[in-house]
Amino acid sequence: MLVTQNRTEVFNALNSYNHFLPNKHYTEGIKSHSQPIISEKLNSKQYSVAQAEDRPREKVGITKTVSESDVFLFAGITGDFSPNHVNKAYMEKSHYGKLMAHGALMVGFMSTVSTMAIAHTRDADETPVSVGYDKVRFLKPVFLGDTITVEYTISEIELDKKRSYADIKICNQVGELVAVGKHILQWIPNPSENTEG
Repeated sequence: MLVTQNRTEVFNALNSYNHFLPNKHYTEGIKSHSQPIISEKLNSKQYSVAQAEDRPREKVGITKTVSESDVFLFAGITGDFSPNHVNKAYMEKSHYGKLMAHGALMVGFMSTVSTMAIAHTRDADETPVSVGYDKVRFLKPVFLGDTITVEYTISEIELDKKRSYADIKICNQVGELVAVGKHILQWIPNPSENTEG
């Protein structure tokens, strides 16, 4: 019964956010709340995993306030209605005293910065694809209203395997480290234009 009540609360909250429309409006909302901290970009037609090797510690990031709508929409999309995220009365009685964001939402923000890091490679001879995250840890809770900064730093290149690795860290508004992880990209060579089919 508690799950049904939480779902009802979530869907009511979704209906109250009239500005939300899938894709376009949500993406615009993310952009308007994000502040890029990207370093210089490479010429997109020249970029590959080999060029990435010459640019260790390339860094990109975003800063975003985690809102109630972020958490409730994520709960609605994933079906994760844990009371830790959507039941205020329950969490007020806990050690934490308030609602916290899903850890998986933090992984979603990690994905955001990985996409930003390779945005300038889309015309290259290789297509970078995510093959996973290692050592993801949630060190402290992220509460609704916290402002987080997510940083993605290229840390290692394996040319023989055509893989790049990046360290990801998330800090809150007071500089506390709240989550970390390591991201792996596989750089897949595109078919040659001269290949006959």
